[in-house]
Amino acid sequence: PNHKGLWMGQLEFLLASKNYIKAERRVGELAEAHAMDPDLWEQYAILYSDTKLNNPLRYHYGLGNEWYFIGNYKMALTHYQDALALKARGGDMQLQDIIRALLPGVINRAKGN
Repeated sequence: PNHKGLWMGQLEFLLASKNYIKAERRVGELAEAHAMDPDLWEQYAILYSDTKLNNPLRYHYGLGNEWYFIGNYKMALTHYQDALALKARGGDMQLQDIIRALLPGVINRAKGN
């Protein structure tokens, strides 16, 4: 579905039914199409929380993005820094590189926030 209400409902259903593999695939697709939507990043963080897929680095990345797109750059910076402080798993080293690349801009915005 392309309508936000439909894809949010789809994600919530997948999470509630513990179909985390499909939820992970769907949230990845949506992140490419709707990268600036804080609600999507909230669902991303929920998916990677300790009660679901338990990936703290991705959890903090999701929260960082959520706060960033809401406009709270200080909270975004805190979560990005928390993500970088964690030990990367598997392919998450690339994610840490992405976060490192975001930091200078977030720091500048946080100073003005």
